[in-house]
Amino acid sequence: MTGVVFLPTHTSRDLTAGYVCYPVVVYHNEKVQSIVSQKSITGANVHERMARLERNPARAEALARARKRLGAWMADEMPDRGLAALRMKAGMSQAKLAELMGTQQSNISRWEKSTGDMQLSTMQKLAQVLGVDTTDVLHAIERHERAQGAPA
Repeated sequence: MTGVVFLPTHTSRDLTAGYVCYPVVVYHNEKVQSIVSQKSITGANVHERMARLERNPARAEALARARKRLGAWMADEMPDRGLAALRMKAGMSQAKLAELMGTQQSNISRWEKSTGDMQLSTMQKLAQVLGVDTTDVLHAIERHERAQGAPA
């Protein structure tokens, strides 16, 4: 079915919980009267909704505080989320970090999933933008690789 959306509400090492949302079809006398989809409810998608929330200064500050709390928890409880935890501890979304680094959000997502052979210049830029030492970025990468079973 098209338009199905998963909205995570909780993530831990062995569980991600949330809501699965389906389009709502309204019938009257056995005829389809309307289809209410996720797109029509929230605008278009999660990225657009987050962008809209970030434009409101009070909401943006609340989101940053929530990210910082989540980042601190992730650093302790989810070592395989090294770079994501650093980003969250800085209170940034992937889109904001990408903007500050002069790259695309998809690159940030890829780095958080698999750092591969990240260049030193990229690590230094990440550290600068996140307000941490380059060694903190390196340690986050090492924790991620150890958790994934790769040699550090």
